[in-house]
Amino acid sequence: MVLLTGNSDADSVVEHLFTGRIQAQRIKVTPLQFHLRPCLRIEIIGCAFIHGENVALTNSVTEGYIMSPNYPSNYPTEMDSNWIITAPSVIQLDFVDTFDIEYGPNCPYDYVRVIDGLLSTSPVLGTFCGTELPPIVRATGNAMTVQLHSDYSVPRTGFKAKYSIAIPCPPLTAPASGALSPVGPHYHPDVVTVTCNQGYVLDGDSDLTCQADACLHGEYLALTDSVTEGYIMSPNYPGNYPERTDCSWTITAPSVIQLEFVGTFDIEFYQGLNCDYDWVKVYDGRISPSSLLGTFCGIDLPPTVRTVGNVMTVQFHTDYSERRAGFRAKYSIGK
Repeated sequence: MVLLTGNSDADSVVEHLFTGRIQAQRIKVTPLQFHLRPCLRIEIIGCAFIHGENVALTNSVTEGYIMSPNYPSNYPTEMDSNWIITAPSVIQLDFVDTFDIEYGPNCPYDYVRVIDGLLSTSPVLGTFCGTELPPIVRATGNAMTVQLHSDYSVPRTGFKAKYSIAIPCPPLTAPASGALSPVGPHYHPDVVTVTCNQGYVLDGDSDLTCQADACLHGEYLALTDSVTEGYIMSPNYPGNYPERTDCSWTITAPSVIQLEFVGTFDIEFYQGLNCDYDWVKVYDGRISPSSLLGTFCGIDLPPTVRTVGNVMTVQFHTDYSERRAGFRAKYSIGK
């Protein structure tokens, strides 16, 4: 029950504001007298807050953010929120920063549910609760519905998620004597595993990261107890990266993070100029001068970099000239 209380000053008015609609089983109104003046006591019984929003992506507005009410403070109890997202093509949802939804087996209490389409009867892409960041969720078409439900107790901080137009990768062809898993279509940043038929041996990496042709600024990547490593790389790697590019990757994990540069490393460098033109910077946590772990350029593979905490940020910058092959790096939970 929610009680709309009065005020102690007969000559003033208390205004009660609600950010969303209220759905109630019944409303009880009782006439009273206050300071010899008539007033009403209003009780809203069996109520829930309903929050809804329709958001649209376009060819010029390709991403945005949704979050639980009050995030990063606790969301209300007895609440249902719905976000309906539409776009010209496939929609992708990335959960970022912190995720904390009251947990129970199969999420019976509070949950975030992602639906592939606009209807409640459309296929469910995932139902999530607990404190582990959910995986990337991708619609099969150009509509997605995100639902947040809370019961009458144990509110938590909730979630924040980036919705965007999924970036398709060029079609991958399975080797003549092997296979790809999963089968396409593939989108950034899918990891595709190459396997060989019996009697054949793979020459090269078995895992390929689907990399966008353009650089993404502000990409979030999450390691978990079940997903313990992944790869980042400069655009077009191992081809030359483009000019005037700025990328950033924020990586989170249950514990410390390790970054190991692998393969070819080639970033514009001139002797004595301290990586003034193109560079890779690695930070222990978010971006700040005090958290910088290293700035790298040239052709020598940088050393392995480790954080002290459970967040790492990697920046990649290029100027207007001298395109090179760039870099590839494996990020993993530190040992």
